Amino acid sequence: MSPLPARAPSPLVELIENHPTDLPLDRAVALLAAEEQPGVDADSVLTALDELAAPLHIAAGASPFEAIARLNQRLFGDLGFSGDRDDYYAPRNSFINQVVERRRGLPIALSVIYVEVARRAGVELDGVGFPGHFLVGTRARGDEPRFFVDPFYAGRVHTQDDLVARLHEMKMPLEQHQSLLSPSSSRLILLRMTYNLKGSYLRLRQLPEALRQIDRVLVIAPERYEEHRDRGLLLAEAGRGSEALVSLHRYLELAPNADDRDIIIEVVRELDE
Repeated sequence: MSPLPARAPSPLVELIENHPTDLPLDRAVALLAAEEQPGVDADSVLTALDELAAPLHIAAGASPFEAIARLNQRLFGDLGFSGDRDDYYAPRNSFINQVVERRRGLPIALSVIYVEVARRAGVELDGVGFPGHFLVGTRARGDEPRFFVDPFYAGRVHTQDDLVARLHEMKMPLEQHQSLLSPSSSRLILLRMTYNLKGSYLRLRQLPEALRQIDRVLVIAPERYEEHRDRGLLLAEAGRGSEALVSLHRYLELAPNADDRDIIIEVVRELDE
């Protein structure tokens, strides 16, 4: 009997593998939404972003303050985007198509929309992975100070000093401040969105969906070896012992000095019985 043909990688996996350093953020999040929701077309998600940006007219030499004012008026004044505080952890708050339709979402999804609408209007902004709450940041330009926009709270603006003060309150080490306010790459944004979905599905006890996010994390960031552990534990919970053993052995191989090594070895023993 001939072996079954290998399954072709998904469009998102292909995109990730073909763009190791220049992942197109809009297409990546559109494909994420399409792969998680049967019937959703990634190109239609990109078209929806185009339509959000179409009425914007921002002069090429506009100051960051003017550009942000126009973006805020369009997205929050005209369209009413804001954070979903009622059902924060719902998976739909991570899907760009649903965030566009509902005008509600997580900070990172709203920030992606903000950055991509701005880019379509000729304004280059960056997502910023501030601890616990994703933001949008302007780019350094001469002596002009950077400032930051919070799309979850209708475009609230923060100075860099504001955020540094918050990092002090959070007891973040001084040497980390610069990195915590630096632009996040498209790959890191996609990774953070995938982790958010993993957490959402685990809260709902939707194990197959959570496992799918773990597999995606390992494509985006293969060095996240703890995902092999999580995958093994979820597979064990789902009654798929032989598959669980493969993942747990892989974790022990990659993390020989892990703090939880003894616990995982005990789990492996129980699965082997």
